[in-house]
Amino acid sequence: ERLRLEIYKRLAEVRTDADVDEVRAELVDRYGSPPEAVESLLVVARFRARCRQVGVKEVTVAGKLPELYLRLQRGSDLEFRGGFNVPSLMFDAVAIAGK
Repeated sequence: ERLRLEIYKRLAEVRTDADVDEVRAELVDRYGSPPEAVESLLVVARFRARCRQVGVKEVTVAGKLPELYLRLQRGSDLEFRGGFNVPSLMFDAVAIAGK
């Protein structure tokens, strides 16, 4: 239990892709190839790190059809609605926000 909480804490604090890669490498070293649920957590951690890097302040995904709402520190907002691949769109939106 303690080790699991430690990993969650480290993932919440990542700031770069390299940080996520480091946590993943440690998990692989300890437990072998991560299951799909852990890989999903790593994707979310990577997304959060990229959001921080480009100044995204808030991300909300909600609704029957996924909606992605980004609140940027610069004061402008991006909003996407409809049926789409949420992980792919999220990374694309962060790339747009960083420009």
